[in-house]
Amino acid sequence: MKFEDTVSGIYINKNSYVRAGEQSLDSYYRPYHIVEYYRYIRFYADGTALLCTTTDEPSSVLPMLRRKEETSMVLRGHFRLFEDSVTIVATRLQKSVSEPRNRRRNKQTSVQEQVFQMELRLKSSGKRKNNQLQLVNYSYTINNKSTGRTTTNQIDVQSFKPFVFSRVKSFHIVSQAPL
Repeated sequence: MKFEDTVSGIYINKNSYVRAGEQSLDSYYRPYHIVEYYRYIRFYADGTALLCTTTDEPSSVLPMLRRKEETSMVLRGHFRLFEDSVTIVATRLQKSVSEPRNRRRNKQTSVQEQVFQMELRLKSSGKRKNNQLQLVNYSYTINNKSTGRTTTNQIDVQSFKPFVFSRVKSFHIVSQAPL
C-alpha cells in the first residue's frame, strides 16, 4: 500500500487510561474508571488532514470526517509527507465571553488560537506496508489574541499506541471522484 492509497481510509488510534472516581463516605471503597478514547486522522490527496479525538466508536464518527461537515470536534489542518515522516499542523479558533463583574462594564470577548503540531512516522506491520503511523512528536501552542500571551506545551508521546489504517469503502468513492 502506498501512502497515496491512504485517502481511501482512516487512521485510528485507541487509547485508555485509569482515573480515580469520587471517594465514598467509607474509606474502604475507592472506585476507579477506565476511560477509553479514540483519535482519528483522515488524509486527502490535496494535503488536507482532518483530526478528531472522541470517546465515540468509529462507526458514529466516520460521517463527521467529511470535508463538508463543520463540527467543533473535527480539526482541519494540512499535512506534509517527507520520506517516511508525516507532519500535520491544525488550527482552531476559540472565542470565550466573560461576564463583567458589575453591570456597567460590557462583556469581554477573548479569542484564542490553538495550533496543534504532530510529527508521525510511517511504519509497516506484517505484509501491509505503511499501515501504521507512530506519533513521534506532539505539541500545541495557544495564542491569546486579546492579551498577546503565547503558551506552548509538549505532550509526552511514549504512552501512545500507533495509529492503524482502516479502509473505508465510502471514502474511496469520495476521494477518487473527478472534480
